[in-house]
Amino acid sequence: LSELLKKLRIDVLGVKQDAFATLVKVSRKTISDVENDNGNYSVNKINQIFRPFGLDLNWGIVEHFLPYV
Repeated sequence: LSELLKKLRIDVLGVKQDAFATLVKVSRKTISDVENDNGNYSVNKINQIFRPFGLDLNWGIVEHFLPYV
């Protein structure tokens, strides 16, 4: 997930960690931790972070792709 998040954040949205953190309503440190495989985050938190890409660990791809953009 760490490499995927970084690639999607940069290649799809083209934003830095702080802007992405604001978008998904988590701290920049949380984004950094996930991208660097640090920490132990709940499925809900990971889903919150990946939601702008239409991804959900419970369901795969959600119905509306890029709902926050």
